[in-house]
Amino acid sequence: VALVFASRAQGVDALLPALRDLEDTSHIPILESPVDLVAERLEDWLRDAQERIQDGLFIAFVRAPSDAALARALVDEARRYCAKRGASKNLFGRLVFVFDGPSAAAWIASPEREAVEAQVDVVMWPHKWSRVGLKARLHQQELRDHDAQVERLHEVTGGWGLLVERAFELSGGHHGRQDAYDRRLEDLATDATGLAGFLAAAGLPSGAPGRALLEVLFGLLGSSSEPVANLSAPLFVDDLPWIDELSLANCLVFLVRLGLVEQGESAKGTTIRVDPVAAASLGP
Repeated sequence: VALVFASRAQGVDALLPALRDLEDTSHIPILESPVDLVAERLEDWLRDAQERIQDGLFIAFVRAPSDAALARALVDEARRYCAKRGASKNLFGRLVFVFDGPSAAAWIASPEREAVEAQVDVVMWPHKWSRVGLKARLHQQELRDHDAQVERLHEVTGGWGLLVERAFELSGGHHGRQDAYDRRLEDLATDATGLAGFLAAAGLPSGAPGRALLEVLFGLLGSSSEPVANLSAPLFVDDLPWIDELSLANCLVFLVRLGLVEQGESAKGTTIRVDPVAAASLGP
């Protein structure tokens, strides 16, 4: 059982199509669950789906509900099912629960989250596009892929899946693609089309606790990676009266998993870096 956390800004909408591509090239069956799947129906759905598979590996894709209790019930049932039936028909399955922004926020705030996550096989979230990956995308699109072009694309998009896809939403024929791409990228750079609604797509609608914390972190640290000697609730309570140690920890987990903050450790304390694109989206 795998738990994957990805917002629209990280490219969660591209995850299932990517798995479908894997199905086409590697012939690994991809099972997509019904939208309204609940724990009581999980075993029946998997049993019916597995009857169409002779043997080998399969991947079951399940969109986690935004109700944390329902999501936990699904994950618990998936664990029981895998323990009971995993190898009974020479089948080796991976059940992938995908949490988008709203379902991730509810899940991470739930009191049982850490205990459940300790019992699954993997908890993961996507990396942003690297410069190597962006260079490959430019080459694939038959666009100029010199180092300067790669660096500019990385600077504008920050490697966020949503913004990378927006950069390649091109019109016109082959001969006009480069000019269309250049204009599109500059639109993104000047916020003509790019950052509008970015934070909501990243899982932080207006009024979300994580958004308030992100704003305070950026006010304290900017976008540089700075050590925070005492990263605790009292540091933020003047700006965020509601915050306590648990809500701070949960908000940081959410911000890290959804790519909005990078967190590390140094000799001087915990280091925090607010993602530059997220920071620019906060506005003045």
